[in-house]
Amino acid sequence: MRVSGPGSNPGVSSKPITGELLSEEQINAYNHTKNPGPNQLKQNFFDWCIHVLLSHPNRHVTIDLDRVNEISKTLEPQDPAKAYDFADDMTPEAADRTRPINPELVFFALALNISNQGGYIYECPNGKPAVWQKDGIDVNAFNDLFRELSEKDLLPGLPESRIKNPDDVETLMKPALVQENREPVPFLRDRLQVFKEFASPGAWEKLAKILNSTRKEDGSYHFDFKSIHDIAKTFPVSFGRDVFLKKAALLPMLFASNANTRGEKVSIDGIVAADFWLPWTDHNTGMTKLSDEIVESLEKQEIMRPDDLRVQQMRAATIVISDLMAQLSGKQINEIDALKWLERLDGSLRTFQDETKAVAETEGRKISKNPMLVPTFNF
Repeated sequence: MRVSGPGSNPGVSSKPITGELLSEEQINAYNHTKNPGPNQLKQNFFDWCIHVLLSHPNRHVTIDLDRVNEISKTLEPQDPAKAYDFADDMTPEAADRTRPINPELVFFALALNISNQGGYIYECPNGKPAVWQKDGIDVNAFNDLFRELSEKDLLPGLPESRIKNPDDVETLMKPALVQENREPVPFLRDRLQVFKEFASPGAWEKLAKILNSTRKEDGSYHFDFKSIHDIAKTFPVSFGRDVFLKKAALLPMLFASNANTRGEKVSIDGIVAADFWLPWTDHNTGMTKLSDEIVESLEKQEIMRPDDLRVQQMRAATIVISDLMAQLSGKQINEIDALKWLERLDGSLRTFQDETKAVAETEGRKISKNPMLVPTFNF
């Protein structure tokens, strides 16, 4: 079963869903995820996520609201100035702390990088999945290549770039987009299209306009769901191809994490970047229960497609859960995103992982340690 676009599908409940009608508990869960303020775009998006979770008879994911509440109550808001800063590893502009931050430059450089944060999982000629990674971590593969491109002045739109127009992307960049084994990078054609969008006239000004629209009178920045929507709409090739807006959501969060550690004040009222690892954390800490069919596919490391109902439901669930966690804990959404993405590496929620595994064993269920394998450039 496939789903396409904001439009169709398991359950938000601490109990398995068996009937077609929404229970009172499910209705309450729906209401909790609503954000009735002025941001109608975000409201519409959450309505669609709930629709994905509840409307289809094949419900592969259920949310354990009690578990979400239990975990959230152990979390505390973080000093933004001490946030985990992913951006240091992503662009020289974000890593340079020898001078005051240039917000427009860092925002643009991060956009260049984040627009390529996908396509790590790809399908081999034999139909088996493979992962583009370095030192066992997927994002390291592209981040290292990005630094090489920066050193060669091959990043379009940046002040010293040798890329002056979209044609230069083909002639100058394409030969440099190779893996360590000298094979072309996965999803080469998609990456070239993205870089051409950034090499097009006015790209810097378009991003600067979005950034400046978030600036408040006191000099701070506030990104809301409209900011995410504007990013996706303005750069449809780079940020607008994913119905869950993973890359568009990630840009404000990583800008905030970097800028807040460099003396700026940036707040976020957006959504998490629904990739492969956030649903993994939900599953392994017991905040979601996955159908036997999903777990079997994860255990066999089978390829799933982006429009697969199961993939859509896992991603919708992680967005809903993360928003609830932010509300219950007081953490900003970028803190929740970082916490869940880092869980596979630092195990800060290890106690909940151990509990989840023990409970599952007593119930005859399995908790898979494998993430979903979806060969796509879009997330």
